[in-house]
Amino acid sequence: MDDEIMSKLDRTHDQVIHNEIVVYFNMLSNIDGGWKPCVAALLSGNYNDTLRQYFLLQVIEGQIKNFYNSTPGLREGLREFLLAWPSVHKEPQPTLVSNKVAQVAAMVFIRDFPEHWPTFFHDFIQMISLGSNMIDFYLRTLLQIDLEITDREITRSSAEILRNNIIKDAMRETSTVQLAETWYQILTNFQQCAGCTNIFGLCHQVIGSYILWIDINLIANDRFVTLLVRDMNEPAYRETAVDCVCDIINKGMEPLSKVKLVESFSSFLSSVGIWQVLDVSGTDEEYLAKLGKLLNGMGVNLIDSYNKIYKAAGSKSTESSLAIIDAMESKFSLLIKFLSHEDDDVSASVLDFLRDYLHLLKSKTVLIEKEMYHVTDIVQVLCMKIRYDREYDFDREGEEEACFKEFRKQLKIVLDNVISVDKPLVIDQLRDTITDVFQNWKQLPFQDVEAALFLLHVLGESVPPGLLHFVDDPEKYSTVQKLLLLMSNSEVCQNTHPAVAIQYFEVVVRYEKFFLHHWECTPPVLTTFLRNSGLNHPDRKVRSRSVYLLSRFIKTIRTQITSNLAQEILKAVGPLLPIVDPSVVKYENRILSDDDQLYLYEIIGVVILSGETQQAKRYQYMKQVVQPLLEIYQNFLKELAPACEPLRKEYVVGMMQQVISLTGRLSKAFSSQDTMKNSGCATMFLDSLLIFMMVVNVTNGEHRRNLQSNIRQYLHRMVVCLDSEILPVIPAVTEVLLRGGESKNLQEYIPLLNQIITKFKKDVVPYLRQIIPQLISSVYQEQQIRIEPEDENGLRERRYLQRQYYMFIQTIISNIAEVLPEDNMQIFQHLMESAILGATSTDLTSQKICVSILKKFVEIWAGPEASAPIVEFIYQSIIPACFTGPSLPIFDTSDAQCVIVLNETAHCLQAILEKRGDEFLSFLRTQFFPKTNVQPHAVEAFIVALRGPVKSFKAFLKVMFTEVKAPT
Repeated sequence: MDDEIMSKLDRTHDQVIHNEIVVYFNMLSNIDGGWKPCVAALLSGNYNDTLRQYFLLQVIEGQIKNFYNSTPGLREGLREFLLAWPSVHKEPQPTLVSNKVAQVAAMVFIRDFPEHWPTFFHDFIQMISLGSNMIDFYLRTLLQIDLEITDREITRSSAEILRNNIIKDAMRETSTVQLAETWYQILTNFQQCAGCTNIFGLCHQVIGSYILWIDINLIANDRFVTLLVRDMNEPAYRETAVDCVCDIINKGMEPLSKVKLVESFSSFLSSVGIWQVLDVSGTDEEYLAKLGKLLNGMGVNLIDSYNKIYKAAGSKSTESSLAIIDAMESKFSLLIKFLSHEDDDVSASVLDFLRDYLHLLKSKTVLIEKEMYHVTDIVQVLCMKIRYDREYDFDREGEEEACFKEFRKQLKIVLDNVISVDKPLVIDQLRDTITDVFQNWKQLPFQDVEAALFLLHVLGESVPPGLLHFVDDPEKYSTVQKLLLLMSNSEVCQNTHPAVAIQYFEVVVRYEKFFLHHWECTPPVLTTFLRNSGLNHPDRKVRSRSVYLLSRFIKTIRTQITSNLAQEILKAVGPLLPIVDPSVVKYENRILSDDDQLYLYEIIGVVILSGETQQAKRYQYMKQVVQPLLEIYQNFLKELAPACEPLRKEYVVGMMQQVISLTGRLSKAFSSQDTMKNSGCATMFLDSLLIFMMVVNVTNGEHRRNLQSNIRQYLHRMVVCLDSEILPVIPAVTEVLLRGGESKNLQEYIPLLNQIITKFKKDVVPYLRQIIPQLISSVYQEQQIRIEPEDENGLRERRYLQRQYYMFIQTIISNIAEVLPEDNMQIFQHLMESAILGATSTDLTSQKICVSILKKFVEIWAGPEASAPIVEFIYQSIIPACFTGPSLPIFDTSDAQCVIVLNETAHCLQAILEKRGDEFLSFLRTQFFPKTNVQPHAVEAFIVALRGPVKSFKAFLKVMFTEVKAPT
């Protein structure tokens, strides 16, 4: 052993020394005989610190993996080392070291037992008399052995699975009885041992692990159960004892045997008063959660056994199944006690039992009286548990608050399940609870008010989608409609606690159509949104959520917004409209964030168009909103001088981006019914675009890219909202958006161009004449830039650009194909040749797009009147491409994406057959297949499939390319 290296282990923070140590120990791990100095050092007693021992054991582990069956003396040497370890290290070792030695022992065990070391367990058991340190080593070794041979989370080869099964069979035959006896002796003889607490915990873990695959009668007997129940009352190790009993309960067994096991434990635990700790205040919650897990396991296993017996009996009740029902019922009071415990972890421990019980009740046609009482009890507890705790910190939500939110989601799912058990019963109970709160909310804590609103929200989700209707006849009001009326009239919205405010708005939007039938309730709701309970609430989270929910609510009631109401809304939100300068107002002091402001402008647009029908007034109101934005934008343009300080430039560009985004968001109010043109606003928004475009002349680099992105998004909106008046500016916008010549700009611009082509079709052709050459040139230049093979990001960007370009070709050929050849034959040929390249590329997405393009090409131009160049292109390029792509090494016919490409290929080939007929078949017989040495019978089989149904042809192609990958 290199003492100099060992001395440096205290200085591993030094990277040079760290690398030197790693190299040395890796060398030891990978040279034959490297185990010897490590074993000698570990048994010498000279290296007793954790770090050095761990490194030495790591080397031994590497030696076992690399040289165990090939190095003479290694097997014997490690056996001697393992048997000597406890006598050399009589004092307790650090957990890290103890576990590592046990891991080494387990690695030796799975290689030597039973063939080379049949007395492994006998030898280890003999050393138990050496004291608690040896027992600790023995138990940890057993845990590691179980991990090696049974852990299902470890992926194993078929050979390893076979080896492990042989080991388990040998252990069952020769060793498990003795092992169980040692566990019993440990639990019996070491109870009074000072400092042996960890030994009991380890022993419980071992029993719990091995019970899954050894004879259960070795453990599930009076003497063991007595000890385990005794340990369940010992604070030092009661939690591991409970876990052990859980593992025993969960062992796979026949249904009747499982019921007998569960009930025997249940009876014994009740007789010794284990469950009484639930009534003792101050009991450790972690222990109670463990007990809850035990009850949960009992309940789940009983219900699983019931389902199996009930199904085996042909879905008929039997004496056995009825007995299981009684067993479950006897545990219901305990279930409720755990569920209602103030600690959420304790409550959550029995949720699986509760869910399975509810599922069982749902399968019954009619509930008996006792079961109806159970449902009522469950609902009562759930209504209590969904309340926020007093300790919940709404200002600084941390881990505990996140855990409660997750727990609440689970309770909501349970509540949904309860409602489905007996909807009328549960809805009536919830109605009474909610009604009581709404009538007395001023005297109740906010937790009760928020919980009532939460329950009202849940009620709506219990009704299937599409069936939640509101009516005008009071005699036909549903429970939900009555509760919403009560909520509106109770003025519960005046409770401004953040949790109540958000939940109130969630309910309003959940039942937004209610207000179409009760318009008298709408003004108070809007007032709540617009005042201190909503957009101006002191809490930022409330403001943010309320502006989003208001945008949804406004869209629902837009048909009923009057001119007066619109003016009130505009007046209320007016102070929130200006752009906020981050150099003046810090983010935390802003009323609304940039994203929140987007929703606000969307609201403004909807309100203006809904409240005013006259074109002049719509234009006037829109101008009052847009004009200030354009003025501030133009001021920012002037401010973006070369001398502008960098931080200020950052702020200015950010605000300019916000101006563009807000103006675009305002346009979302326009629709096919309320068009921008009919509202007289088309020129205003088009002029805004021209002003926004000016910024690229005074910016560069990242600032320009960011602004280009915003302008592009704005243009997307204008394409939706405007008609042909947008077309004349397309070439200029193209120049602006592509300035800088970056791949990202091209990627983002092509979808916009596709949108324009799809909407305007032939009308866009005159403008495309100016754009397409520039676009093709930009794509070509970008593809000529060399990208290093290790530049994964660059390669990915290149691949995305190619896909976008192919989608552009697909859009053209799908919308304006007829005008292409006559418009510019050179461009037409270039686009089709690009499609051939894509169809034969190694990118499957590109293949799929391009084969689809070629199919469309055939459908449009390959008819009898096709020109000679077209026919030549079909036979010399398209047909070979249909076979080249699926023949590539990357093409896997079992892959779903490849199957899609094959399907497109089948459609393309059959389209050629439809257009060219016998000429195509003759080409295949006399030219194409003979050149690739395909046998005549295979050619005829292909042609028969080609002429058959497309479904059969797809299957034929899949088989063909699976077998040969290419014509031979």
